[in-house]
Amino acid sequence: MRNSENNTFPLKRAYLMTKLSIVYLHVGADKTGSTTIQNFLDTNRQVLKGYRYCYPSVMTGSLDDISSTYSHHLVAAYFSNKLPDLDYYRARTSLYVERAERDRANRYMEFITQGLREGGYNALILSYEGFDALKIDELQALKTYLLSIAEEVRVIYYLRPRFSYGLSAMSQRISLGEPAWKYHPPVNHYRHRLLALESVFGKDNMLVRRFSKDGFRDGDLISDFCYEVGLGHGFLEESNPAQPRNESLSELAIRVGDALVFLLNCVDGPKGIEFYKLFFHDLKLLGGRPYRFDELQNNIIYMATKEDSLFVRNNYGIELNDSADTCDDRCPAIANESAESVARYLIRSKLPNLRLADERYAPVAGRCIQEPRGCLKFLGYQLSKGSGQQQLTVTVRVENNSCSFWGGDLLPVNLSYRWVNKKDTAGVDIDSVRTPLPGGRIAAGEVKEAVLSVLLPEQDGNYSLKLTMVQEFCAWLDDIGFKAQVLDVKVAGGEVIAISPRNSG
Repeated sequence: MRNSENNTFPLKRAYLMTKLSIVYLHVGADKTGSTTIQNFLDTNRQVLKGYRYCYPSVMTGSLDDISSTYSHHLVAAYFSNKLPDLDYYRARTSLYVERAERDRANRYMEFITQGLREGGYNALILSYEGFDALKIDELQALKTYLLSIAEEVRVIYYLRPRFSYGLSAMSQRISLGEPAWKYHPPVNHYRHRLLALESVFGKDNMLVRRFSKDGFRDGDLISDFCYEVGLGHGFLEESNPAQPRNESLSELAIRVGDALVFLLNCVDGPKGIEFYKLFFHDLKLLGGRPYRFDELQNNIIYMATKEDSLFVRNNYGIELNDSADTCDDRCPAIANESAESVARYLIRSKLPNLRLADERYAPVAGRCIQEPRGCLKFLGYQLSKGSGQQQLTVTVRVENNSCSFWGGDLLPVNLSYRWVNKKDTAGVDIDSVRTPLPGGRIAAGEVKEAVLSVLLPEQDGNYSLKLTMVQEFCAWLDDIGFKAQVLDVKVAGGEVIAISPRNSG
């Protein structure tokens, strides 16, 4: 049950209705045609009603109203204790006020309960990829509500093979003004999400499917989904066909888009939905072959998904291995210089008053640093007082005293840190936030100042904080010769009581 004082749990009125036979909770996952499924169900809401299935609108008014927003993110919002944890909100943090969203979620849950009580339905379908971002207790509260209105709940979860997912994820990143390949490669980790869903709903109530044409019934996603929820050929023949959504960009569009993102990041240009509105249509017009991974990208994706793939194979009998269309570094769809020229033209045409920096777009192939001669120096800090876990904002100076460039797109070098509890000299179980280098790189002999975010331990105590750098999928640089900065930090009551740097020599 929701803990927030702002929520009125609808269970007290749910008992007045005749229970549904079943609720289908479609959870995605990410990049598995969820938008296409949601659009199809929304378009065919009236046909579904004839079969006594309800796919609720997110608009006020009747459950049968047609909506331009197809997912049930407000259901997840209702049961979430921390809205920014949901993917939907994290991607749109500038577009909502949390209190207003909670009010909308409250009204929406009343709206759904009322509509189901009056509609004579037998089954309910809810769909939103962010359901799997809910914590265990939040999922349990969701289940409690669903079982108050239905006899059973089944979870539908599609899993996309690793390289197919990578191509789609890179396209989505570009469409929202993010680099196609960041320090987190384009992979999805299923294991912990599946375990969370299993622990709440039970493995026997999980309908887990492979997202691939050769794995779909009749070779079609919509047909496959409809059969999973008990809707057969009769419904499909009556319904309007699905319109494909969120198709992947071509290799040409991804490379030009990457150049766009780089140039705009240098001048704090538009990101997120504003980037999408300005440039996505033009990028879609850049046709051509699909993006082709090089050998290094293949290896990174394979390493990053190996554990999840093994878990899915052993527990669900689903194979996530697929073949990637590969190439070597000599066959890009467009040269870097040409991609930058196209990107600069698009920016001038959309944002004629925006002055671009002189820095050139020059992505480099990833390679592991062998001798990271250099050091990091502590300059100062301040304590952030925002919501959620407390964090330090630390200013540092980074020196690259080696003869090599540090950076890259596949194996990027990021600022980070490691905590050690002085009492037992054990590492602290806390996420080490990655902070990109200014400009994403640092040249040989260059010195840069940077600001990094550091999450504080939740427990009071005396700690050592090592400020350092990490090359993703390669090494912590202080393990192979880089001189990190160590700070002695005392934490009490979520505050930094004392902080002092040690000599790094």
